Amino acid sequence: MAKTIQDRHIWVQVARGQVKLDNYLLQAGDGAAISQAESVMLVGQEQAEVLLFDLALSICKSEVTRFPVPVYCKHSVINSSIKYSEV
Repeated sequence: MAKTIQDRHIWVQVARGQVKLDNYLLQAGDGAAISQAESVMLVGQEQAEVLLFDLALSICKSEVTRFPVPVYCKHSVINSSIKYSEV
């Protein structure tokens, strides 16, 4: 389980295997964007390799632009919530 930090984003990319991200099953090639979440539960369903990106909000011209921009993968799960810190 990862707790999140204010004004952060998480991008999860499954490179191999299957994982469960909260209630969503992600397979190899799937990705998920998370922002404004208090916590995230990531559990391997089998041997898996996952890339976890901790991303900052981009502030431009006094406006907050949220990243990452949605990327459409085979089985994308986009959740508009994030903040991150390791437990």
